[in-house]
Parts: sequence; structure tokens; C-alpha cells
Amino acid sequence: MHIIGKYSLFFSIFLLLTASIRLHAQTQNLSSDTDSFSLQRIFRDGKLSGNIRQFNMFTDNAPGLSDYFAVAIGASMRYETNQWKGVQMVMGGGFVKDIASSDFTQPDPVTGAFERYDAGLYELRELDNKGFLPRLEELHLQYRWKRNRLILGKQILKTPLANPQDGRMNPSMFDGLYGYLEPSGKIHLEGGWLWNAAPRSTSQWLGTAESMGIYPQGLTEQGLKSDYHGNISSAGLFVLNLGFSTPVLGKMAFWDYYIENVLHTAFFQWEKSFGPAHAAGAPALHAGLMVIRQDAVASGGNADPLKTYVAPGSKSWVVSSYAAWSKEAVRFQLNTTRITADGRFLFPREWGRDPLFTFLPRERNEGLGDVWAFSGQFTWRPRNSPFSGQFGMGHYRLPDVKNYRLNKYGLPSYNQLNMDLKYRFGGRLEGLESQVLIAWKKNAGDLYNNERYRINKVDMINYNLVFNYRF
Repeated sequence: MHIIGKYSLFFSIFLLLTASIRLHAQTQNLSSDTDSFSLQRIFRDGKLSGNIRQFNMFTDNAPGLSDYFAVAIGASMRYETNQWKGVQMVMGGGFVKDIASSDFTQPDPVTGAFERYDAGLYELRELDNKGFLPRLEELHLQYRWKRNRLILGKQILKTPLANPQDGRMNPSMFDGLYGYLEPSGKIHLEGGWLWNAAPRSTSQWLGTAESMGIYPQGLTEQGLKSDYHGNISSAGLFVLNLGFSTPVLGKMAFWDYYIENVLHTAFFQWEKSFGPAHAAGAPALHAGLMVIRQDAVASGGNADPLKTYVAPGSKSWVVSSYAAWSKEAVRFQLNTTRITADGRFLFPREWGRDPLFTFLPRERNEGLGDVWAFSGQFTWRPRNSPFSGQFGMGHYRLPDVKNYRLNKYGLPSYNQLNMDLKYRFGGRLEGLESQVLIAWKKNAGDLYNNERYRINKVDMINYNLVFNYRF
């Protein structure tokens, strides 16, 4: 309650401050000279933006197992000051409020399992806390020069593995020092050191090591319950990226993620389009390739096998690819992913979703090895229409649920079918967007007559209706 009260006070002051600044700026004709220092110009010439989100979710499990629902509303606001000699301050926060929902503190009576999807609209660390959940989100200083910028503080990070994974009420965010460099139009550099994180579906900031294990921790390679949350020793996450593009080679990106004392991930991605670039709307072919190599660092975070994140000496290989055809608003894409049997593909789920081309919303292949995945997607995004949609289907052949070395979460093989429709309102409702997402998952593996392998994993449908108003 003390933390909630503190953040509530902060957010109330923040709203009053930004609103007064915005209103006062509308009545002032201030100089745009960014070299002269003036607190009034820096704050009153700032930019205020925000988002109101209303989220409805329903999970329909197999007959005899518990179903769940959640109806939540929330809002966030973001304020950017004007620049002075390239320096700028950004601050923002938000809250989530429950309207109606299931009791997530009660496990399913048949399996003893807790809900996996709907509870993520609130606070996963306190399943009984859904009344009012405030969170300080962005609070950082950034320095811009030419096409470059350096950011210090709490920020949104969009990389293949560390990303907002914005599929609930609030996204994952990071705290640290991070920079973006553009030495030329063809070369891109970025990277930094991150020491804190605010995982999606939580309302607090934690050290990066402490944030690992907020989500279910799964099993060790020996089939015992993992207990690495709060037991990992690490200085943080280091990220480095080099990207470049040429007309002949296409786009290439090299990423390096180093969780100090835990895990090293080397990541390469290539994408290229083939077709007459000068012919607008002409058919085009596209291709992409992703290769990931992972190695455990030292003891994987803790010398105790039950408390380590990754077993010492572990390694994994991932290869993912796609081929696509597009014309104007239509795109067909076929994807494949192979995770070898060398070991589990791992990265803290608290920090982002899978970057694999075969990914379909509401399920991941993180925590798995020896995977064959195939998916297809049809996307329709007309330029001048308020409607857009994407349909996806996939088959995911996974290791047996009792193969603990390669199946961290006991997820059986499955087939998945997704429908994702969006509509952008216009006129007096401009800024409002609605989304309907339906994900159906069908079991394709051996459950050994154990319903714990079924509930919230397969033979289920997850329904989502979301409204976003951005201003």
C-alpha cells in the first residue's frame, strides 16, 4: 500500500504538471531557439501524448477445466520537454484498473494449476491485487546530435529479444544507458547496459536479475521445480547491434546479448525484397533468415542446479526463415523454425517475446529444444481503409512433455490458428482503434492422461477484444 500510495501521488502530480504546462503553452508565443536556456521554453514547448486502453479477455479451456475472464481499463501519459542543446527529458506513467474478472487466486480444482493468460492484465506478483495498479514507466534524459541519441534512465526498448511485448495492459520496459548511432544512411549501431526492468504484467521496477522468474519458472533439466527467481547473480544485460543495408545484399543485423554471469546470445538476421523497386504496387518476393547461438556463462547464474537459470555448459542453436509474396495491401508468408536438440532456447520471458518468424500471438517456443515449427500468414493492410487483418496457422512439433532437458514448461506439440482484425475509427472518433484477436490451440502430443499438460496450453481458445485511444 505504501508503494501504491507513493506512485499514485507521483502520477497525480505528473498529470497536473503536464496538463498545466500544455494549457499554458497554448497561450504563449515562445521562442524556438533551442540554444538559449529557459525553463519556461523547455517545459511549456513540450509535447504531451497518451493512451487509454480497455481490454477484454476470455480463455475457454477444455470441458471439465476452469475458464477465465478479465475486463480491465487503464491509461498512460507521456511528456517530452523541448530540447536545449540536444538535451531532453521524458517522463510518463500509467495505471490499470479492474472492472470485472475471475478470482485468479483460486487454482483449477482438477489440476491445481493457476491461470496463465487473463491474470496478465493485472499484477502477476499479487494475484489478489487488481483494484488500482499505478506504474512509473518512462523517466529518462536523452541527448540528440545529428541522427544519433543517447538515453539514460527508464525507457522503452525495441530489439528482437528485449522488447515491450505489448500484448496486455502495460509493456515491458528497461532502465539503463542505451544509445543509437547512425554514422550513415546504410549503417546503424545501437547498444547499452540495462540494470533494471519493469516486466509486462507487473507494476514495479526490479533489478534485471531479480526480474528473472516473475513469470513461471518451469522445470530444471532433471525435471525438478526451478527456483531461480531472486537467486540469480548478474550485473545486468548488455546489448550490442550492428545493422547495415545495401541494394544487393539487403538488410543485415548482428545482435549480441550478454546477461552477465548467466547467458550469452549471438543473433544474426537477414532480410531482402526482390522486385521492381520503381513500380509501386507491383508484386514482390521477400525472404528472411535468422540464426541464433546461445551459450551458458559460468554457472548460469547460480552454482546450485535448482537455482540457476541455465545449466552450466548448455548451448542451443536456432534457425528460422521465411519466404513471402506481396502485392499492394496483400502479403502471403511461409515460415519455418528449427531449434536443435543441443539444448533449450532460453531468454527471460519477462524481457520480451520470441523473435522467431513462426511466432503466433499467445504462445512461445522459448524454453524448448528439438523443435520443428511451420506457420503461414496472410496479411491484408489496405492503405486507405480503416480495416486491416492477419490470419495465421502453424504446426509446432515439440519434444515430449516428459523430456525435461528440452521442454522447460511441459508444453505438448500443438497446432494453432489465429485471427487478428483491427479497425481504425475516423471523424469524431479519430485516434480510436479496436482489435479482435482469437487464438485457437489444438493438442498434437501425448498428455499421459495428465490434465496439467492441457489446461491453459492446448485444446483451448483465447478471445481478446481491445480498444485503444491514442492522443
